[in-house]
Amino acid sequence: MGNEARWAFALVGALGCGVEVPPPSKGPLDLDVRSAERPKPPAPKPEEATLAWRGAPWAESTPPGVKPLEPAEADELAAKCKPLESAVFGKRPRRGSSADPASVGVAEAVLEVLADPPPLQGIDVPRCADLLRRDVTDFLARSRETRAAQAMRIVLVGLADRAGRGDKPCPAAPPVPADLALVESGAYESKKADYEPEGWVCARFNPLGAPQPFQIELAVLDGTYRVITRLYPVKGGAATELYAEAPFAEIGPTTPLLRRETK
Repeated sequence: MGNEARWAFALVGALGCGVEVPPPSKGPLDLDVRSAERPKPPAPKPEEATLAWRGAPWAESTPPGVKPLEPAEADELAAKCKPLESAVFGKRPRRGSSADPASVGVAEAVLEVLADPPPLQGIDVPRCADLLRRDVTDFLARSRETRAAQAMRIVLVGLADRAGRGDKPCPAAPPVPADLALVESGAYESKKADYEPEGWVCARFNPLGAPQPFQIELAVLDGTYRVITRLYPVKGGAATELYAEAPFAEIGPTTPLLRRETK
């Protein structure tokens, strides 16, 4: 008996003949994976909507991607750029109602025209086009944000009515749409199932499929509601977050709307 056989015989004797040595675990390719254990997944990060936020009054802040006209620039636009304004707007007012879909549609069409403005005599077309483009972009951004704010007010009223009746607080409601990218280039048309979760039913919010250029969510944290909308005020620009936050018993339509500050 060679040395290797003697060592093997002695090992079997030491372990006992009745002891079975478990076979190595196999991977998908029948490889020994005992030394390749799966790494433990990282601890889940807290939900962004439940962290402490800080913000500035929404109506007094500027949407991202917007460069409002200075008073002198607004005067220049009114005094020197009427021919271009008339050429692209026709008889419609430059700044219609932000709640009027027709005014919003005209403004969006005007932006496309201003990308290659018509040649006109007697005015500085590039300068006037830049001023007009900035003004129309401001109008459209604030129009989209106004629609988001109106939706938030509806949710705040629903939550306040519930608190006034002494009913138990509503649970959190998931964001609609679930993917913010769905409102990056246009409005999202909600489906019936989007607003069937308990939190939305409780808050009595259901836009009935109306186009919404924003994502909306209801977060609940430590006895406080936080109503959130996220949107792209300027197409192709950065997203922004508007929110209203108050304790369960104090929530209401007069709760201030804030723009979240992340810096």
